[in-house]
Amino acid sequence: MAIALDLFQPFEWHHKVYAGTQRYAREVGTWQCAIDEFPEVSLPGRRTRKMACDGIIARATKATAEAAQRLGIPLVNTWFNSPVPGLRGVYVDFDAAGRLCAEHLLGRGFRRFGYLIRRRDRSEPIKYRAFAGRLAEEGYSCQRATYPVASTGEAAKWAAMQKAVRAWLGALTPPVGVCLREPHAARQIEQMCRNRSWRVPQDVAILCGHNEDTICEHTDPGLSSVDYNWERIGYEAAAMLDRLMDGEPPQPEPLLLPPTGILQRASTDFFAVEDELVSEALRYIAANLHKSINVSDVVEAIEMSRSTLERKFRDHLGLPIAKEIARLRLERVKRHLTESGMHIKRIAYETGFVDATTLCRVFRRELGTTPGQYRKQVLGSKR
Repeated sequence: MAIALDLFQPFEWHHKVYAGTQRYAREVGTWQCAIDEFPEVSLPGRRTRKMACDGIIARATKATAEAAQRLGIPLVNTWFNSPVPGLRGVYVDFDAAGRLCAEHLLGRGFRRFGYLIRRRDRSEPIKYRAFAGRLAEEGYSCQRATYPVASTGEAAKWAAMQKAVRAWLGALTPPVGVCLREPHAARQIEQMCRNRSWRVPQDVAILCGHNEDTICEHTDPGLSSVDYNWERIGYEAAAMLDRLMDGEPPQPEPLLLPPTGILQRASTDFFAVEDELVSEALRYIAANLHKSINVSDVVEAIEMSRSTLERKFRDHLGLPIAKEIARLRLERVKRHLTESGMHIKRIAYETGFVDATTLCRVFRRELGTTPGQYRKQVLGSKR
């Protein structure tokens, strides 16, 4: 099997897709995988057995697709923006991703939104439509703008990108939740916010459509991002190629995999609620999730009647207090599962559950899986 995934590029969505292919190859046990970034050059040597391969997983260029078709070799594409239409492939479900991003920001209490779209990216219109559609279901709109792609050494494009982002940011009114594709653009937005004396996340909550651990974790504040689980993309691409090499007829539609969830960091760790008492209650809940707090504890801390506070929660969040406590507690559990090596018992202790058994029961009831399975899926079975 030939692998053409641009591994010389320092991107998570290249390297983790490759890791997923190799996990599948290890499970099969009989595959021999060769990294060949330009199989269209090597493949003609198949006639002399210099480059014999039975299948290709690639970020497929036109040349790669033409070479595979000419030689009758199955090809599975993992590049949604490939210039070759209609290829068999495994991709992120960007419609699901857009809805997930909207729901995350809605869940933080934001009622004003912005979306920044990178030009010449076929996935972004899909994701934006789903994002804006989900907001529209709740009666909200979104301030949209586009920006040009700026690569290393392209000073003019970099300046154009900054100009577009600055103009878009100037049209927003805090508090606002914003979504965009790239961490490096998000980093620029954080800097521009500081220049305006806007706080992140209190005035502008930033959610990245792609996760790059080094940038997202070490930017100040850290950038929340979508976990697309690229390793699963690679694993499923290898499984699809295996079926094709066994002679199974190709499916007419690509396989679309929804993102695993949001990797929540400080850039969205805020509740934008105009009612000060609800905001105070949310801050109390967030600060005490390590305890077994309940609705009575929140009511006592805010010094308000239960009925009034319940009404305010429903008016501003669309949820009763107990549901919001449970939702935030599960978000904290998921964060510990994906960002730490804590044992389940320790996570239960840190998130206010009576014990690990209770945590597991609630987790399965709400998410349809166990904490261990969730961690395994998100981290690509590395643990």
